[in-house]
Amino acid sequence: MGMNTILMLIAGIVMSTMVATQVAPSIVEGVKVKKTQVQTINNQEVIFEAIKRYTTMKQVAPTSITQLISENYIDSKVNDNGFGGTYSINVDKALGVATITTTIEDPKVQEAFLNSFTSMSKPTCTGTIVDGVCSSNEFKTTFVIPNEVMHGNALLMTGIPIQATPPDSNINKYWYDTSSGKATLKLYDGTNWIKLDLGGSVSIGSIETFAGVAAKIPEGYLLCNGQEVSRTTYKDLFDVIGTTYGSTSGITFKVPDLRGKFIRGNGSTTFNSGGYGNITHSSAGLGVTQGDAIRNIIGSTGTNGRWLDSASVMMDGAFANANRIVMPNVLGSGSLTLTGFTFDTSRVVPTANENRPINMAMNYIIKY
Repeated sequence: MGMNTILMLIAGIVMSTMVATQVAPSIVEGVKVKKTQVQTINNQEVIFEAIKRYTTMKQVAPTSITQLISENYIDSKVNDNGFGGTYSINVDKALGVATITTTIEDPKVQEAFLNSFTSMSKPTCTGTIVDGVCSSNEFKTTFVIPNEVMHGNALLMTGIPIQATPPDSNINKYWYDTSSGKATLKLYDGTNWIKLDLGGSVSIGSIETFAGVAAKIPEGYLLCNGQEVSRTTYKDLFDVIGTTYGSTSGITFKVPDLRGKFIRGNGSTTFNSGGYGNITHSSAGLGVTQGDAIRNIIGSTGTNGRWLDSASVMMDGAFANANRIVMPNVLGSGSLTLTGFTFDTSRVVPTANENRPINMAMNYIIKY
């Protein structure tokens, strides 16, 4: 083998080594980016599925990733995006959306991550984008939780735009309209976007009757016993009822106390009560307890003579003779028995220390 041949071989080896040295990091970086892209997307989908299952089974939204892990809805490994980042969740029941947030520091991975969501809600940088890099290194992805999930039917509609303005109707036939501050599903009917009523929802602040004992009240509800609760923990309920039913501090509020009470429509109305003419029926103010009362009961007694004596007094029903006094008859011979009387409705109807219709006791609960 000649010297020229040896030199050419050496040159080829050197060139190959130089190319490999330059190409290998690029390949490794590409694999690294792809790994994070796939893992982060998959993990978010797993987390969202766990949120749906949790919400469907418990009828209340989870508050953290830790809660999903501790109650075995997801494995702890899911909380690792592959590059030291973890996830956090926030479920807004009033808005009907779940937000999953994660941290990605590698700029190349960030770019791939932002461009990876094509068939679902697109992630956004929680800070600002400067030269293609997210200043906060934090990204959030918003998913819609339809009413069906909140009420036991795990139907999920993915791939639907979530925004305040209508999407391109040539591409999208469904749209979650957030312009009112709440995600509302709409359908494009060829001319207009119309609201779809999915049904089955229970509005926050609604009062329901519960036949079980207080210890068995379902999640998502509070017993209406006047208890005072945190404005932070039960923010959605506080936004609806405020301090209407009382508060002893600036960080708490009370739920209605309906123990031993009937619920009445707020306000007043007037209608004709047959032979009694027009009667106005009025409640107290919203959240104000109104004591028991009855309509006025009137009556009269009479005699068939000048004196209320035992022979002439006429009484029946709730009236009865009482306090008889015998005294001389100053107008003639003999004596007269003067008779008093009592009034007691228990002689003719059932009575108690309150006015009430026939009833059966159950627990009132309020949706939060």
